[in-house]
Amino acid sequence: MSGSCLMPVSAALERWGGLLIAPRSTLARLAPEADAHDGWWLGALYVLGAEFDDVLAAIATAIGLGGFGGAFAVVLALGRALIVPIVALAAADFVLGRARAYRSTVVLVPVVLGMTCVHVAEQLGFALGGARWVAVVGVAAASLVWLAWLRSAIAPQPSPSEVAASSVETQEESP
Repeated sequence: MSGSCLMPVSAALERWGGLLIAPRSTLARLAPEADAHDGWWLGALYVLGAEFDDVLAAIATAIGLGGFGGAFAVVLALGRALIVPIVALAAADFVLGRARAYRSTVVLVPVVLGMTCVHVAEQLGFALGGARWVAVVGVAAASLVWLAWLRSAIAPQPSPSEVAASSVETQEESP
């Protein structure tokens, strides 16, 4: 199976499952660039798992409206759908700090899982009604608390200015 196009998908699923089951050991073995595209993929999974009905309704509206109005309806629905992951990523950057922010997409794993479960509960008839925002805030807050707990397991990376300063120092020391 080496060289298969499914290897990146398998690696991502292994990484995300590892983050849910054994997060500290998973983070310890990840290369710094291992989750470089996770934000895009997890954002897409969030839309599919938690906001699919709203996006699908916007696409139906777009087909009915046509033209610029239809395109605007889809963009607006995607913007509304992605507000939770975007706010969670911004808060994750704050929780992790500058040196560990390269792992901020880790927060999306429990957000996607939690909000997909909320969506499934709604589809099964559990009435959240006007209290859906409470579930959204609860899932995001729990994910950020989880990330704060994991913060010590994430190795800090030097900032680009620190790397540049150390390379200048190295060049000055060499004859």
